[in-house]
Amino acid sequence: MRCLLDKVTARHIMEGMLKLMEGRSTTSAELFALYFYQRAHSSNITLFILPQTYTLLKRLNHLSRYVVIIRRFLAATQVSYPARYFKRWARRLQEYGFTKEDAEVLALATFGTTSNGDILGMHIVATSDQPIAGIPRGNSKAIVEYAAGPCRSLLSCIFTHC
Repeated sequence: MRCLLDKVTARHIMEGMLKLMEGRSTTSAELFALYFYQRAHSSNITLFILPQTYTLLKRLNHLSRYVVIIRRFLAATQVSYPARYFKRWARRLQEYGFTKEDAEVLALATFGTTSNGDILGMHIVATSDQPIAGIPRGNSKAIVEYAAGPCRSLLSCIFTHC
């Protein structure tokens, strides 16, 4: 299974790791994120991060305080990159009431791939963002029906090597 960590969840994991290394207490959100991180690894769930999260972590990698946890975190995750239909799906999700940032996370979860393009989409999005979790309840059927078209088109393209 594949899981996309939104930037807040990734931040909670990183901050929790840092606090544990320094012997400081963690918040409940950090503790929950760390628990999820540990359980994902023990359950063979492949964790993915946003390209923006990767870029930020690479910029912070030179700071001695963070270098160990950043290297460990990056070694345990992969970056998900936008595939075909990503931009269209992100725009459409904004029409359903998602913010631009939330729409991009969900679009990446639907139309994200690795750098070599060997996967499409995620099974899980790990988030503590209430708007992401709350909006689909009223529109979930419409959202799923709309996504089915591009997904079928993209899968048929993959299997016919277009």
